[in-house]
Formats: sequence, C-alpha cells, structure tokens
Amino acid sequence: MPKKIIRYQNKVIINHLASHYVFGLLSKRVIARIDVLKENNPQLLQQITAWQNQLSLFDRHCEELAPLPETWQKIQHQVSNTKTKKLLNIKRATIIGFMFIALYLLWRLFSL
Repeated sequence: MPKKIIRYQNKVIINHLASHYVFGLLSKRVIARIDVLKENNPQLLQQITAWQNQLSLFDRHCEELAPLPETWQKIQHQVSNTKTKKLLNIKRATIIGFMFIALYLLWRLFSL
C-alpha cells in the first residue's frame, strides 16, 4: 500500500481531517479529496459523523438570538473599510481557532 493511503489510517490524522471538514476550515481541493476518501475509509466517515453529532448538541441546546440593528450597522461600517476587513479576517480566524479548541475539549469530555 502506498504511504499516501497508509497516512489516512492514522487516528490522529483522521480526527484532524474530520474536525476541520466539519468546521469548514479546509480548501475546496481538500474537501473534494476527503469526499473521495470517506467513500472508502469507514473510520474517516465515522469521525466526520461523530464531529457532526457533537456540533448538533449546540444546535439543540442554544437558543437563536437575533442581533441588534445597531450591531448590523457597525458591521457594515467596519466591512466597508479595507484595513478593517483584514483585521476582521484575523479576528475571525482567532475566534474559529478558539471555538475549535473549546468544541474539541467538549467532544473529549462527552466521549469519556
């Protein structure tokens, strides 16, 4: 078996790919590759399903709140500024990173 295929049998790599796939953190090219891999790799498909199930807990337990109109006005004002766009991308990536860590810890807590 080629090394490329063996690497996708590693539980750490499978978990990493599955979590990033579910969080939408992958490029279109990697998503397409995972879509092919999950057809022939039951462990990858199982991990993707596990991550989706863990995230669905938040959906069931969190009440949806509409933002205040002033919030949308502030967002529109910030997005119109080019420099602010770059900062928002950095902040978004940081927030996503923290969300990923928090969700991973919750997943580990529920999986014990």
